[in-house]
Amino acid sequence: MRALLVAGLAALFASQAMAQRAAHCITDVRGNQICGTRAGQCALDRYRVAWCAPENGSAMKDRYDDVVCGAGVCVTDARSGEIFCASQPGGVTSTDPAGKTLCEGGCAPASNAICRRMTQD
Repeated sequence: MRALLVAGLAALFASQAMAQRAAHCITDVRGNQICGTRAGQCALDRYRVAWCAPENGSAMKDRYDDVVCGAGVCVTDARSGEIFCASQPGGVTSTDPAGKTLCEGGCAPASNAICRRMTQD
């Protein structure tokens, strides 16, 4: 009975870990599953090509459906519509009451040059 309970708990924890990992994954145009180490690290462009940000970075689509990345967390500026990211790896962003974007380590525009293309040609 005890062995059955332990086996059941082990299966439950394994399934939770797999579900959490699946939340960090995307499927590209070729059917490959691309996984980041955390949510928001990888994104698909308008052609379903996978792009990933560096470790502790963020990837997101811009207004043209191109993927752009940053060293830290990225946010769309409410006033300009531009995407800015924390310059510090893993850094956070916030918006003040006036709508100004604030970034840990300073703000930098998101760029596709920072992203890694994961889908092979």
